[in-house]
Amino acid sequence: MPGKRAVAILAVALSVMLPESTTAQRLKLQGGPVVITLDPVGRPAGEDGSSRLQWNQVRSPSKIMVSSSSIDQRFELFVDAIDVQRGLPTGELSLVSGGTAQDLIVAITQRGSGRCTLNYRAVARPENGFGEETHTVTYTITGQ
Repeated sequence: MPGKRAVAILAVALSVMLPESTTAQRLKLQGGPVVITLDPVGRPAGEDGSSRLQWNQVRSPSKIMVSSSSIDQRFELFVDAIDVQRGLPTGELSLVSGGTAQDLIVAITQRGSGRCTLNYRAVARPENGFGEETHTVTYTITGQ
């Protein structure tokens, strides 16, 4: 379809969940909803690194896990923890709606606060079509 352009807008709503067993551990998310605009033909990938995650670890060792849910996922979404202080990042993760929570940061062993920058990357392919897609991304801190 020459001359036709498809635009996909990917909005990521960020939330934090704490299991009952970790009530003394806190996660704090800084930054608003993330919006990544894509064009499968002209700009098939986009990134956003405007969100930060902070934690106060009191139990050792701990880890931070991430999962995603979306009503109708067509586009690829990835997250990476960069500039991590207090813990080891596992590298870029593919977020699949409804998939099992994955380890984002492990080996959090020091008392005190830690933090990282969250880098989101989205990819659209022409066969994905166009439209909007919203993901709810959930972060959980728990014992390792």
